Amino acid sequence: MGGEPAHRAGRLTAQLIDHDPPTPAERRAVRKRAASALAHLVEPVQAVGPVRCVASGGTAGALGRVLAARRWSTPPDSLNGFELGVDEIRSLESELSALKLRERLKVEGIDDRRANLLPAGAIVLSTAAATLGAAALIHSEWGLREGIVLDALGLADGPSPQPEVLRRRSVDRLVRVWGEDRSHVELVARLSLGLFDELRELHRFGAREREWLEHAALLHDVGVRVSPSRHHKHGAYLVEHAGLRGFSPDEVALIASLIRFQRGRAPRPAYVPYAGLSDGLRQRARVLTGLLRVAHALGRGGQEDVRDVRSRVSEDLVRVRLSGTSNPDGAAAEARSESELLAEALGIEIRFEASSLDRSTG
Repeated sequence: MGGEPAHRAGRLTAQLIDHDPPTPAERRAVRKRAASALAHLVEPVQAVGPVRCVASGGTAGALGRVLAARRWSTPPDSLNGFELGVDEIRSLESELSALKLRERLKVEGIDDRRANLLPAGAIVLSTAAATLGAAALIHSEWGLREGIVLDALGLADGPSPQPEVLRRRSVDRLVRVWGEDRSHVELVARLSLGLFDELRELHRFGAREREWLEHAALLHDVGVRVSPSRHHKHGAYLVEHAGLRGFSPDEVALIASLIRFQRGRAPRPAYVPYAGLSDGLRQRARVLTGLLRVAHALGRGGQEDVRDVRSRVSEDLVRVRLSGTSNPDGAAAEARSESELLAEALGIEIRFEASSLDRSTG
């Protein structure tokens, strides 16, 4: 959904709205004008059958900031990928349209430069979404201007990278800039994913959560260069403010939470990004943090002490078998020391057992 520049919302406001706040008749007139302008797009859009609708431009960003301010006490720096539910937009449209300008200026997160235009802009955006059959809009911080620049540079015609490729490149860039020991974080990532796969019967997560865990494992040490003793806090801050591309604000907040709580206390709402997550995402964060903690404990032995994990689940107990280690008792003890959060999040007792490395084989 292309960007709606401020002058277009301003033009509708000037043409159709004479009162502050706008009257119901004026709001209906703006909605009718927007629906009429979009009518010729309905059939082509339905024929394509889009699975995702993207909204760029000032109005989408301004509305997104208001909604984000209601979710986070300190909203993320970037709202790229932030989802605006059409029902949320309609509700906000009704609220803003009922307020006088001086009252709109007091709304948390409001953009002073757009406060006068937001009633008309919100009506246009919600009407566009409803007319084209969208239940939600994904905010993009890039719009027409950026597209023109890319086109002028000859970069607009080539295929865009797949979202998962963009996310991986973004994570890799941060690891290259701030990482200290690539082999260590790759080992922790491998162990994290091994635990994730073995315990899938318990957590029942899918590819989305698996990817989050892998990214968090690769990024878990990026704060070491700032402060080895507080690297979990500095690493979370770096992830929050690194401008990771291809991630929604929720995903950035969740990955930052995994890094923030990889050690110390269990995840808690005192950490603003975690506080802004839904209950479902908080539960996912707790399980994934538990997996990362155990994997990090197992990874302390380094690449020379390669381990594999296998699990056996019964009604109230899961046994995790660690193999390929030269120090079985130490490996099991390390895992047990960091398993409390995972056991609590999964609601089951976890026991770690290990076998000695048989150096006569392989």
